[in-house]
Amino acid sequence: QALLGADIHAGYAGATPVAAAVARGGQVAIVAVPANRMGYLLVTREPIKDPRELSGKKFAISSFGGSSEIATRLGLEKVGADPNKVVMLQVGGSPDRIAALRRGSVDGSILSANEVIGAGGMGFYTLFDFTKSDLEYPYNVLYVVKQFAAEKRQATTAMVKSFMRGLWFMQDNETDSVKISARWLKTNDIESLKRQWKYVAFDLHQEIPYPTQAGFKLALSGMAQTNPKAAALRMDEVTDQSIITDLVKQGFFKRHKQ
Repeated sequence: QALLGADIHAGYAGATPVAAAVARGGQVAIVAVPANRMGYLLVTREPIKDPRELSGKKFAISSFGGSSEIATRLGLEKVGADPNKVVMLQVGGSPDRIAALRRGSVDGSILSANEVIGAGGMGFYTLFDFTKSDLEYPYNVLYVVKQFAAEKRQATTAMVKSFMRGLWFMQDNETDSVKISARWLKTNDIESLKRQWKYVAFDLHQEIPYPTQAGFKLALSGMAQTNPKAAALRMDEVTDQSIITDLVKQGFFKRHKQ
């Protein structure tokens, strides 16, 4: 909403809100997909031995039509359960879903792998680990107002380059990255941050942040029940790959390896 209201020119989030905005006529485009896999774990309060045990169970999600619902449905299918036979409840962000699990008001939830890894598992049982699957999904994307990208292409390109340089710095500098994270997150739990550093730096992000047809097919098809207009979009209606293509031609991504 801030982007469409011209309060900001760019953002970093999941692809589905951007697709929803485009479906409503918003002049927005995804220019890079740094994280092209779901950074989620599907967890339960109690161990599950048979997927049939999940029938009727309550699962906490962030919101209907968003990536948390899509991931929950997909994870349930992957373990052999019918997502239409569980009860999905809109609870809110990860902290709210964790609280609901601990209270026992839900039986399972989709959670940020980063948070669970950082907390050493939280005592929950992993039903499906998206971080170890080969599923492609535009989990986190850089997006911009189309007019800004057209008029300020150099600035838009610089944003993408800055993001990648930040990622490369993190990969090459564990100690400094953990110190920076500790300062901004206001925490002294260094061991937790080290676990999160390894996951975020190496397991979540793509080497070259291109969108993929497989990833967008999964993301857009998952919106069919709540947003048919968004589900009918094609990847090229939501993305602009030209900046990444130009950076590839310029050898920008190769320089990090040298």
